[in-house]
Amino acid sequence: MSEVVSRASAEPQMVEAGRPVNAEGRTADAISAAGAKRAEFEDLVRQIAMDIGKEVVAYVEVMYPQAITATSSTFKLSLRNIIYNQVMAAIEVTNEGEIRARLQERAEFRRWWVNQYRKIRRKKIDGAG
Repeated sequence: MSEVVSRASAEPQMVEAGRPVNAEGRTADAISAAGAKRAEFEDLVRQIAMDIGKEVVAYVEVMYPQAITATSSTFKLSLRNIIYNQVMAAIEVTNEGEIRARLQERAEFRRWWVNQYRKIRRKKIDGAG
């Protein structure tokens, strides 16, 4: 390998058999291949997330049919999408500390959200009766 100084920057670029190499020693072809593999992986994860959402919807439909008939026509789509979105958001976090923080934030939000809903329901029931 020989060093070549780029005119765009003062940092030297390494050249291997006439091909530029980045700081980690990877050629553009290797970087492109890694990007393609990452895109394939992300597509598979999206498919898995969607499959999980659809599986939960099917489970609710089979095990709790009254819940499906008692809800709006968009319930199944909404349920599937919230599951998909949560799976996709969860995989964006890769640091252990960030994962633990996200889990804590999600738990706190769920508690707050459910408590708000219960308070609203109590007010409607108390106010109507």
